[in-house]
Amino acid sequence: MQSKKASFFLISVCTILSFSLCFLVVAKAPNLQSVAQVSHEKITNPVANFEGYEDDDVLNVMVPIPMKDRVYNKTGIQCVWASLECIGRYAEEKKLINLTNDSECQGYSSPSGSARKLMALNVKFEQTTSLSDKSLILKAVVKEKRGVLFGIPGHAMVMVHYDEAKGIIKYINNSDKELKVRTWTIDEFNRRWDGWICAVYADVDHIPNKWLASTIKVIDMENLNFLAPKNYILFPK
Repeated sequence: MQSKKASFFLISVCTILSFSLCFLVVAKAPNLQSVAQVSHEKITNPVANFEGYEDDDVLNVMVPIPMKDRVYNKTGIQCVWASLECIGRYAEEKKLINLTNDSECQGYSSPSGSARKLMALNVKFEQTTSLSDKSLILKAVVKEKRGVLFGIPGHAMVMVHYDEAKGIIKYINNSDKELKVRTWTIDEFNRRWDGWICAVYADVDHIPNKWLASTIKVIDMENLNFLAPKNYILFPK
């Protein structure tokens, strides 16, 4: 009789322990899911851990690329092609429209790989790959106001502002679903940059007119409080 009671007691204890373990596994599941979500975010947005702050004054960037020309890196590995399509759209180079839909542009690329594709498309471009050479940044971003692709290890984004006096750069990260203009210090940029810069040039270059239109001030003599928005004056294409 005592043996049966002891067996019953042991079975009861084992059953209780089993339910307890199941409860602990279920309780831990959300934490495991959170870890998975964080890991996925790191993969889809390589800049997630050191993303720049959102720019509150996007109208004062040197290269005001509108949202319609910004391109999301929808596969997570098309950062080079998304960057090239973005600056191509802003330059109104038709050969780069929908570049990210091209079957040859569905994955990773490099300076040599993107150069081959641009040459195959007969798109004019210029690029540098030296950490000691910022001449193309100064030419294409600061002077020409056209924007450039720039590389960091494992990723490529679009630079839309470079101001050495204020010590800042501004960029659009194609792995950010909101495609916001964000700001880094130049020191942060220098730590991250891998030396690659690429600029594209449309056969018919509209960018000088875009910049000119954005800098003309419009004054209404009958309403001195009138403030014309950027691109108020339209230029023929």
